[in-house]
Amino acid sequence: MPGERLAVPHRKNALTDAARRSARTVLSNTAPDTPDPAAGPARQTETRDEAMRVHRALHRLPDPYREVFWLRVYGELSYADIARLFEKTESWARVTYYRAKNKLREELK
Repeated sequence: MPGERLAVPHRKNALTDAARRSARTVLSNTAPDTPDPAAGPARQTETRDEAMRVHRALHRLPDPYREVFWLRVYGELSYADIARLFEKTESWARVTYYRAKNKLREELK
């Protein structure tokens, strides 16, 4: 049914937006804009550089790996929910997430 097919990307976009908002909240809580004054300048710079390195690596992941990773980690969606969004199986969601983690690890080596 044409109307149903249009609803899936809309839901996926809504969940992706929610995941991004959640990620911003998580990142702002764990990596504040103002580094810990107790840490030395070298450590503050190192922490900021590492956060940017991870951020860039995440954005270099190809689709669908990037979307599945974001939805799983930052959106805190189950594999079943991710599978429904992509109209795939739960096994596909698990494998795609596993591959995304491996690609991210390789990128960060």
